[in-house]
Amino acid sequence: MFEHDDILIIGDSFAKHRGFESDWPRLLCKLLTGSDTVPRGKGFSGASWWSTRKCLLTELDIKVPKVLVLCHTEPMRIPSDFDFGINVASATSVPVVVPPGQEKNYVPEIKESAAMYYTYLASSDYSNWAQLAWYSELEQLLVKYNIPQVIHLHCFPPAYGQTSLYCFQFGCTEQVSLWDLCKDVPQDTARNHFTVEQNIRIAHAINNTLVNCPGNGMIDMKLLG
Repeated sequence: MFEHDDILIIGDSFAKHRGFESDWPRLLCKLLTGSDTVPRGKGFSGASWWSTRKCLLTELDIKVPKVLVLCHTEPMRIPSDFDFGINVASATSVPVVVPPGQEKNYVPEIKESAAMYYTYLASSDYSNWAQLAWYSELEQLLVKYNIPQVIHLHCFPPAYGQTSLYCFQFGCTEQVSLWDLCKDVPQDTARNHFTVEQNIRIAHAINNTLVNCPGNGMIDMKLLG
């Protein structure tokens, strides 16, 4: 059985909700520790992988986890030191997600600038390259800190210009994107983009994967059974 601080779960909106007992990050933590508490880490809605990276480095300085679950977002999001959720959708049709406590750092010009960036400056080739550079750095971190068990969940299908989901050398990489599993779920009532029942099934599927220790590589965790 693990202790609470042995578990670290970080990602984007697919890992955001963890306040309800049925939210998959919280339930997974309970399955692993026996304690019903909110796990370490955060889910940054709409935000770039840069926010995940910053959070991971901060948490590693506190204590190296024994179980790390990472939800990897798509590459075109704009990085923010304030963890703003800046992406194609928030630059055009939906509000920019501003994390609690960061309201003072947000101004309307950020959304306007993002819209101009996506219209005139965005490069999918650069974004893909930058994300792969992050994955390479992450691989080195996983080796350096020797984290015993790692789960990689890709939130979206391969981006434009990519032919397949990235398979990490260290840890288990789910072969199906989370978006492909949730795209038919009504989002107005969803938690982590899934129904309550699906959150529960995901938590149990990841727990089963960790218990069975299949090794490294791309696998089908059968997240929804």
